[in-house]
Amino acid sequence: MKQLLSAILLLQILFTGCYDHHSAPKPSENEQIVTATIADLYEMCNGSQIIQIKSSISTHGVVVSSDSQSFINKAIYIDDGTATAKISIDMSQISSLYPIGSKLTISLNGLVLTIRNYQLHIAMLDNDDPTEIKGIKSEVLLDRHISCESRPYTVEPQVVLPYELNSLLCGKLVRLEGMMHSPTDEADSYIAGGFHRFSNLRGDHTYIYIDQYSSAFGKPLPTGEVTLTGIVTWYPEIYGEKNTIALLPRYKSDIGM
Repeated sequence: MKQLLSAILLLQILFTGCYDHHSAPKPSENEQIVTATIADLYEMCNGSQIIQIKSSISTHGVVVSSDSQSFINKAIYIDDGTATAKISIDMSQISSLYPIGSKLTISLNGLVLTIRNYQLHIAMLDNDDPTEIKGIKSEVLLDRHISCESRPYTVEPQVVLPYELNSLLCGKLVRLEGMMHSPTDEADSYIAGGFHRFSNLRGDHTYIYIDQYSSAFGKPLPTGEVTLTGIVTWYPEIYGEKNTIALLPRYKSDIGM
C-alpha cells in the first residue's frame, strides 16, 4: 500500500509540467489533496535530485527545533513519527511563529524537495540557479504553505547511545546521557564554538556543533558529566573523522550550560 501511494504521488509530479519560477500555481478547489508522510517524501526524492511540486500534496509534522537562542538558524525541523524534514525559512525569530510542539501542515504545491546529507529539505527553488534551493522568505509565503494547529504537542527526545547514532536518524531530536567533553584535537577548545567532542565512560563519542551566533558561543563548556540533547546531523568529516554525526543543540541547557 505504501509503495502504491508513493507511485501515485510521483506520477502526480511527473505529469504536472515545468515549474514557473515567477508564479506558483494555486490549487483548484476541486483538486484532490493527497496527504503524504515524510517517509513517503523521502521515497519520492530518490537521492539528492530536486523534485519540483506542482500538485496538491501536503505533509505534516511537529516542530522539534528552535532558533530562540540562535543555535539553529533559518530552518525548522519537523517530525511526523515516520521521518523528519528540514524546512528552510530565510527569516529570523521563526520560533515566535512556530514554537516547539507546534503541529504544522505544509502545502507542498510550489515548493521543492531534495535530500542533502541524508536529510529531507523542504524549500524553494533558487531562480538564479536551478540546481540550488533557498529558504521561504516572507510571511505571505509562509501563510500560503504552512498552517499551524493552535494546541501544542509534547516533544520528547529519543534516548540513544552514541554508537546508535547514524544517518537514518538525521533530523531526529535525541538525548544522550552521561557525556563529558573529551577533546582530541587542538581545535576543539574548552570555549564553545564550532565542533566539540563528547564521550561517555565506555569511550563512545559524538560531537556537538555550536553556531557562532548562538547564545553559548565564546562561553566555557561544562567540565563535568552532562546530558546532551540535539538534532542529529551528518557531516562528511569532523577533525579528520569521516562520515560523522553531530548534534545541533536548541538551547544552552541542551549541553548542560
